[in-house]
Amino acid sequence: MHRSSHGFPFDAVRAAESAAYVLERIPDHARTRFHVLKLLYLAEREALARYDRPICGGWYVSMPNGPVMSDVYSCMKGEATAPQQRAWDERITALSGGYHLQRRESQLPTRRLSRADAGVLDEIVRLHGAKTYAQLWSFVHDAEHVPEYQAPSGTRKANAIPFDRLLAALGREPHSIRELEAEAAALRRHKGTVTA
Repeated sequence: MHRSSHGFPFDAVRAAESAAYVLERIPDHARTRFHVLKLLYLAEREALARYDRPICGGWYVSMPNGPVMSDVYSCMKGEATAPQQRAWDERITALSGGYHLQRRESQLPTRRLSRADAGVLDEIVRLHGAKTYAQLWSFVHDAEHVPEYQAPSGTRKANAIPFDRLLAALGREPHSIRELEAEAAALRRHKGTVTA
């Protein structure tokens, strides 16, 4: 099977709207960078499983603390491209040195999330939003639940999660994977590698 690392183009506005949506619905202890990264990743894979479409898109990586959407993580750290960072910072603010997150009170209205996206996010929050750090860490490291995750070894900080491996973990057949990869590549060519 061909190994592609990149799936659909990243949409920073949808990512920020998703984070704000989740932050409104989770308890205080879960309003952390770790929790939001994991909840958005789980929502991303659920959206792909249900609809063959991501919510945020972009690069997926395995890090020591679990799977991460790399572009979302860059936004959280303030290291995204200028348009992506602006889209994120208009909706999300970081507290406590960046570890705790908060939805901005002056948040712009949610425009890019569909009802289907909201339904997926609601389901993930219902299932995992109240979990402790240890519970959520254990879940995303469990090969039964997130088989595409492979912990980085040695001095590596991250391993790419190839898009085709993620799709295979979701039960997609090789022909379906090829079709989704071709569609994602066409969108990247059409829109550029990232969208704000």
